[in-house]
Amino acid sequence: MTGSQKVDIKALVDLARLEIGEEDMKKLAEQIPAILSFVTRIQEVATSGETDTNPAHKNVMRDDTDAYKPGVFTEALLKAAPRREGDYVRVPQVIKK
Repeated sequence: MTGSQKVDIKALVDLARLEIGEEDMKKLAEQIPAILSFVTRIQEVATSGETDTNPAHKNVMRDDTDAYKPGVFTEALLKAAPRREGDYVRVPQVIKK
């Protein structure tokens, strides 16, 4: 994507369910094409075919010998919570419908 392509900021804001003022919408209209151009450049570099073949760089996984036992700490955690509802921690609603 080049910086000259038009980005529908209003559609992005609506999709993300954000409340943004007109001034911030104008700033985003200027910044998002540059951000997308940068992401495109990163994708080009990431797919250039260069890979790390150093054998010292590898994932090391441990054996899961001490498996987690569900419910061992549940009651202690629920007692420590400020509010609880049954077997759940009760929290204030963050997203309104």
